[in-house]
Amino acid sequence: SPRFGIAYPISDRGVIHFSYGHFFQIPQFENLFRNPGYKISESSGTFGVFGNPDLEPQKTISYEIGIQHELGNQYKLEVTSYFRDVRDWVSTGIPIDLGGGSTYYTFINKDYSNVRGILLALDHKYENIFSWHLDYTYQIVEGSNSNPEEEFGAQLSNSEPVHSIIPLNWDQRHNLNASIFVGNYKWGANIIMQYGSGYPYTPYFFNSDQNISILSSKNSMRKKATINFDLKAFRNFSFAGLKGRLIVN
Repeated sequence: SPRFGIAYPISDRGVIHFSYGHFFQIPQFENLFRNPGYKISESSGTFGVFGNPDLEPQKTISYEIGIQHELGNQYKLEVTSYFRDVRDWVSTGIPIDLGGGSTYYTFINKDYSNVRGILLALDHKYENIFSWHLDYTYQIVEGSNSNPEEEFGAQLSNSEPVHSIIPLNWDQRHNLNASIFVGNYKWGANIIMQYGSGYPYTPYFFNSDQNISILSSKNSMRKKATINFDLKAFRNFSFAGLKGRLIVN
């Protein structure tokens, strides 16, 4: 796969970097070899999804450009933007007619997705017993289907397959990470904070007056955001000629 990267110093404090590459990924083995015997009942009906050993590798074209720059003597700033174009994403093919009312499905290379985002990071180097790091990522992940079997499920339920680009299940728009270290070679504590906005989901409504269920547009709403804190601390000590470290998480 052709890949190209370059980093060019613009001064004694900064550097610009750029990369471009083609990446190929073999589909999961279960999509290649599921039910390899293709044993189908003689009765009528819909069968599948069967694996397809002739699936092509998924292809990603990746672009990235960024800059790193020192601010004063204590800080480093990094800004990186990226775009990834993913082709031959595995999905469910059209029904294959066996005659007599029997059809079966198999996996094919059909779907598409893309990822685009920007990363901002700021670091404060260790000085006066403390240092810290902060980074923020804004990212959009869109495509036609999050799961190779989603289109098969839509066809079984007589629903329309996805004809547009929608947020995928792992599309998290905002991600913020921060960490602070305080200490020296004898003792230290590190606090890590992670914040993430909500992932998309498909809402399901039930109308009790008309006793009908309504499935809204796919991945049209967002779950709640999450925030997590971790504290890690240590203390080195000596006792009776032995050296040890006490760790608290």
